[in-house]
Amino acid sequence: MLGPLPQPTQAVRTMLHLSPAVSVAALVAAQRRGLRLREWLDQVVVDAVTGPAGDDDSAKRMLKEATVALFARVAVSSPELLEGRWRLLWERVRLDESFWRYPTLTLDDIESGASAAPVLDEGQLRRRWAELVAATYLL
Repeated sequence: MLGPLPQPTQAVRTMLHLSPAVSVAALVAAQRRGLRLREWLDQVVVDAVTGPAGDDDSAKRMLKEATVALFARVAVSSPELLEGRWRLLWERVRLDESFWRYPTLTLDDIESGASAAPVLDEGQLRRRWAELVAATYLL
């Protein structure tokens, strides 16, 4: 399917623009749970996207959609940037054939140099996101 993934060559920096009050609240919440801020933020994302199936909270749905879209774009264009459990989640997706669509090419497409590489099926990723996140983060 896909070749081996290259080893990460540089660290990834994520910037969160938070007010001082929100930053302090996040740090306090992380300390209360005995977690580093990064671990706490990962848990917040997991909690948001793995909520109850009947939950109609639009903020959680928007966060889930944004998380799936961001993950899909980073995973397809620069998978070497994924670290930790996000890397494990990518490996699960990469190895599962049901997440990939293979383009149907005509002879003209092939002669013109069109790619026959599989394409990540974001619809399938969205449908199975909660399952993937739970299997990866809630071990």
